[in-house]
Amino acid sequence: MKKKILLVCYGGGHVKIIKHLYPTLTNDFDVAILAFTSAREYLKEEGIPFLSYSDFPELIGSEAARLGKELSANMNALDLDETIAYMGVNFQELLMEHGDAKGREKYQQEGRGCFFPTRFMGGVFDVIKPDLVVATNSPRSERAALFVAKQRGIPSVCVADNLWIGGGVLDVAKQQVASKICVINEAMKKELVDASAFSEQDVVVTGSPVFDSLKLRKAEWQNNKRNRSTVNILYADVPLPASHPKFPEVTADPELEHDVRKVLNQLAGKESISMTFRGHPNFNIDYSECSNVKVSPPSEDLHELLMHTDIVITAVSTVGLEGVLLGAQLITLENTVYRVVASYEKLAMSVGVQTADELPAALDEVLKSAEQVSSLDIYEGKATDNIKRICHSLLSN
Repeated sequence: MKKKILLVCYGGGHVKIIKHLYPTLTNDFDVAILAFTSAREYLKEEGIPFLSYSDFPELIGSEAARLGKELSANMNALDLDETIAYMGVNFQELLMEHGDAKGREKYQQEGRGCFFPTRFMGGVFDVIKPDLVVATNSPRSERAALFVAKQRGIPSVCVADNLWIGGGVLDVAKQQVASKICVINEAMKKELVDASAFSEQDVVVTGSPVFDSLKLRKAEWQNNKRNRSTVNILYADVPLPASHPKFPEVTADPELEHDVRKVLNQLAGKESISMTFRGHPNFNIDYSECSNVKVSPPSEDLHELLMHTDIVITAVSTVGLEGVLLGAQLITLENTVYRVVASYEKLAMSVGVQTADELPAALDEVLKSAEQVSSLDIYEGKATDNIKRICHSLLSN
């Protein structure tokens, strides 16, 4: 009988890791996916089976359903039943842990970031009975799955989705909630080991599954570049709030994201530039005033888009890392609330700007440079195979 692996993921770059791991692991294991929020729609489109909160009605009582309806009343939900289940279960556990008044206050201050549904995850484990759990470095439900696995003595793997340990993987290391942590390169491994008490032998340089195919296409990208008549720029857009509950000590310009779109739309008016905006799949962004740009829908293959991209502009999106891997130049917005945990410029991988007004000069700088600002110290082999070997090792112990 095959051993059972439970893969747990949110959307964005996290679900893409799971998407690439799934076919490799199903060759050797019985694999189930537990997907949340935008990960569900992505996996539906990919034709990959998954479970989510609403698939466990026996774990959702009447009180959780009532709370879910209360919280989701004003939400623009793609799947109302799933939204009610997700919000209700998480909010009920929050109130059970902190009491009604304090729990509601915590939710008002931190939003969904304070969710940690360990009771629900325990119920899911009782149903699925996993022998191994694999998650990425997301908090909330993913972290709760790792926590429950540790409680029950079930081995687990955390796969980092980016180069920054401050993006969640450091918390996993400090909390000791994973058996193994998979990172992208040796520099990240060293930084993580130095910043935590996590065993060096349990931090493994595997790479990320989302980069495997890109590693093989660099020559193709270079050939495309030689045949282009315009400078193709991709803006990997994410909301840039003035404050964030995770980083209460940091503030940023609330108009930055609007100013960036305005400046980039102006630059896109030049005949020599082709500008594409790609919004984060978790957010609906209004681009109606950006008449000079193309908008890439979530359904468009990101890697195909990158194959025809010369310059990536972003704040902290993994798309920047993917572009650098192929050979693209990178310009980053550094003066955001995320700067305390994530900075491509500090890794010497990008030309950083503090304000939107600095973007034209940064663009001129990278266009004049014949070489990339930085190439990426990358992993050996295929990440999917590297991670599968770790799964076999943990399940053979």
